[in-house]
Amino acid sequence: MNTENFLVETLAVIKQANLLDTGFHLTDAQILSSLIVLNANSDHGRLPQVETGEGKSTIISVLAVVYPLKEKTVDIITNSPVLAERDAKEKKKFYSMFNLQCAHNNDKAVYLSGPKICYKRQIVYGEAAQFQFDTLRIEYAQLNTLAGGKYEVAIVDETDSMLIADSSKIARLATTMSGMDQLQIIYHLLWNQLISLQKRIIQFNDKIYLFYRNI
Repeated sequence: MNTENFLVETLAVIKQANLLDTGFHLTDAQILSSLIVLNANSDHGRLPQVETGEGKSTIISVLAVVYPLKEKTVDIITNSPVLAERDAKEKKKFYSMFNLQCAHNNDKAVYLSGPKICYKRQIVYGEAAQFQFDTLRIEYAQLNTLAGGKYEVAIVDETDSMLIADSSKIARLATTMSGMDQLQIIYHLLWNQLISLQKRIIQFNDKIYLFYRNI
């Protein structure tokens, strides 16, 4: 099957799936926007402008279905972790119609090391900063965050927000300073002094007294 026939048949199936999921047909603007992005003649990215109210989230979900059918993983970059979690939850049923799984990569607990379950899904939602952190965990800290996977296709929601408003945001991993472990004995001594001091302080008649010997 050539690329043109594949896209036409795939979009026809997606159109029906969207109707079953939302009760609405894909609009002409949504179909044309999807075709423009998918019918690229090179590996360069596309930067479509979608007006407010034309269903940008729906277009993104259409694109997110097509690429996994070509055996490529998809990362959808949102402008906040709240939107990432919301969209992943709302589109879960839609993706399941194509036997695809989605998740968000927000850190719900303190991450130490090892694969994050979300990257075992074909479609991952997350804000730009979270993808930066996870990339640093892979490339710099060697924590195997992607479970042996890799980034293949990125779909950016609100490109202007990421490239302009959030351009000054930088992700950095916290690391221990060399030699800080040598200060542990000093911390222990100070802590013992504080405990001893606490035992020698009492409050009486709204006044605080310090005894130089243990009471």
